[in-house]
Amino acid sequence: MATGVTPNGTPWTSYSTVIGGETVRWGLANSRLGATNIPVVLYCHGSGGASNQFETLSAWTGLRNWLIDNGWAWIEGTGGSSQSWGAQIARDGYETQFAHVSGVLSIGPVVVLGRSMGGFVAVSYTHLT
Repeated sequence: MATGVTPNGTPWTSYSTVIGGETVRWGLANSRLGATNIPVVLYCHGSGGASNQFETLSAWTGLRNWLIDNGWAWIEGTGGSSQSWGAQIARDGYETQFAHVSGVLSIGPVVVLGRSMGGFVAVSYTHLT
């Protein structure tokens, strides 16, 4: 678990767990815990990316803070491995991670964001709600 506060003053928390050997992480504003229909970004990491790449990579700080300030959550994780190259193992990994978090949060609209090799996975998701 990690905590922080956006520059606009919104406190947030990220959570993680391991499911079937894969790490899944999710985060949101503390005020959104227990809310319904939470919009979510499912982040698919790039090659060599860690399970917390969206949370910690400075390139995503501005977007992550905007999401938190505007009531969104994010989901990210291992996605098969750091070198899954957008293969079926990555798609299966993110599906499992999404399913887990949708049992914890009331998920609304979903935007899938893929970075580099994660883009191969991201374009395959048209069915998440």
